[in-house]
Amino acid sequence: MKILNYIKNNPIKSTAIAIGGSYLLYNLFNTSSNKDTADQVDQELDQSGLSLTYPLSNYSLMADQLQSAMFDAGTDEDTIYQVMRKLKNAKDLLQLIKAFGIRTYYQFGWPQGNYNLGQWFQEEINSSEKDKVNQILSSNGINYAF
Repeated sequence: MKILNYIKNNPIKSTAIAIGGSYLLYNLFNTSSNKDTADQVDQELDQSGLSLTYPLSNYSLMADQLQSAMFDAGTDEDTIYQVMRKLKNAKDLLQLIKAFGIRTYYQFGWPQGNYNLGQWFQEEINSSEKDKVNQILSSNGINYAF
């Protein structure tokens, strides 16, 4: 009864608590799939037989550039295309995906969830922009599509 009275008397606080609790539950149950994604990328890197084009630190810098290009309101598509053009083989792309990892995605200042690079692209770029990213990858001999 106390809880119902609190909700009735404090609708704004109750809504905030419900939203916060939902967000925490989402992240709690979503972390196992994030680990599975990282493990899958590691396996694919090991099995690719290709060499990385750049030192590992470069992939972290590229991942940070992509995040900056897509952070919050607005998207810098030219930076996304520029980063994608740097990738010379599938192992480069896999290493970039690994370096990007799982990052908190924000929309209008509010965290929406913890997303991998493909999920960020899903939120930030439209289908024609994704087609351009995929065309850039394909022109570099990378058989992967976002």
